[in-house]
Amino acid sequence: LVDIGPSIFDSLPSLSSADLARVAEAYARWPRDVPPELVSGLAALLCEEDGNLAKQMAPGQLVAVMRALLLWRSRSRGEQRSGERPGESAAATARLFELAVGPLLSGREELTPSQSATAFWAYAKLSAVPEDLFRQLYLDVVEGAQHLEEPALAACLLVSSRAATGQLKSTSPRPPAPEGVDDDGDADVVDGGGGGGGGSGRLSVGPALCDAQLLDASEERVRSAILSFDTRDLTSVVLAYSLAHAGSPELFAVLHKACIDRCRQLTMEQVASLGWSFATIRLGASFFKEAQFDVLEKLNQLTIPAVCDVLWSFCAARHRDPHFFKALFSMLVPSRVAGDPRCALLCPAILDIRTHLPEMDPEGLERYSGYAHDAFYHSQLAALPPSAAMRGLEEALQDAGVVFESAFEVDGYVADYVITNVEELGAMDEEEEDEDDGVRRQVAVLYHSAPRTLHRRTGEPLGQTLMRQRHLKDRDFGVVNLWDKAWDELDRPARAAFLRPRLLA
Repeated sequence: LVDIGPSIFDSLPSLSSADLARVAEAYARWPRDVPPELVSGLAALLCEEDGNLAKQMAPGQLVAVMRALLLWRSRSRGEQRSGERPGESAAATARLFELAVGPLLSGREELTPSQSATAFWAYAKLSAVPEDLFRQLYLDVVEGAQHLEEPALAACLLVSSRAATGQLKSTSPRPPAPEGVDDDGDADVVDGGGGGGGGSGRLSVGPALCDAQLLDASEERVRSAILSFDTRDLTSVVLAYSLAHAGSPELFAVLHKACIDRCRQLTMEQVASLGWSFATIRLGASFFKEAQFDVLEKLNQLTIPAVCDVLWSFCAARHRDPHFFKALFSMLVPSRVAGDPRCALLCPAILDIRTHLPEMDPEGLERYSGYAHDAFYHSQLAALPPSAAMRGLEEALQDAGVVFESAFEVDGYVADYVITNVEELGAMDEEEEDEDDGVRRQVAVLYHSAPRTLHRRTGEPLGQTLMRQRHLKDRDFGVVNLWDKAWDELDRPARAAFLRPRLLA
């Protein structure tokens, strides 16, 4: 294939659409060795005359070409070495994906479950996805999921999870929300900002394009086929369920055991992703104890964002080893941490370390905390409750007669509301001043809902949720937690009456 590459490139204009698809499929089997001129030449040819050749292809052939182009773009050694061609071929690839929307929408019924899954995965690789086609492909994947092989299922689970959490941007313009209606969309914001291992904790950029239907429907299949997933696909499955805050305790018990059993086979990036996942779902310290030695042995294989994910996950799991942490900090580079949103979780990790290991390099920790503070703070602001919930809380606090601030920052964490005059409120209730040490204690009011701060299935607090609460309590804040299911059912007078005694408790 390498030897005849130049001849194939010269013959591209004379090949039929079916033959072009066959060429793409053949070279996709060895994507690292595809000639770069073949990549750009095929993509450009299929875009000529408004995609005339591409539109002549059967939907399955078109999907095969799209898959090949994506594999070549990410893996071809020639693409990585060439100068201007990567930009040219990327633009042609994006244009081909755009031209393919119509034929794939009209020809979806001709696609096999595997081809639908490939198209679903392929469009998720773009900077923005065509919403109508993407949603239809998702429904096709849900319908045919039982026929997918394990690698395809793992890839689709991860794509659907990213889409469910608003991490995929849509190309479709969205009409502005009517006056008085929140424009929050229905995306689930993932609290945090890491991502070293595989996208963990990225913030939403748009509305949810999928629901949790595929994740829920695939649980039994995942449990029964757990030994058939290789470590890469196993990591994708774990990350998919944890990212969407989905999955039953029974499923995670199976996933957790499988990851511990294969811990020695995991790459360091996979360990970082799995650590973030298990810390988010709060599965205890077993995996972290098993993985710690391997991380120390292969530190140089971790990216900077992955180091930040590992630090945070070990803190969230309360598995704190100062010697281990020092080794991880030795891998950090200030210029690589500062301004990188993927390193945001370094900030809460350092806050936890400073509280529980106060003798550990205070000046160095303070410096690194400053590098990651802004990224973490912005991720916290993005994770505030929906506007309607914030307005309801504000009305109740006004009726309760308290002085409060919204979106109150505490070392990078953001509390939904903080009440600053609790002692005065208590004195009014008791008709006498409190005789205490005179210190005014502040109380944070936190609104919880699934899947934003609670697990979608169990309703349990997530690792990020408990990390925030721990820090607020360490800073001597009182904390009042409000669960949406109980709070939203109360009318306005009942909410104020519900809050007052809890603020004084």
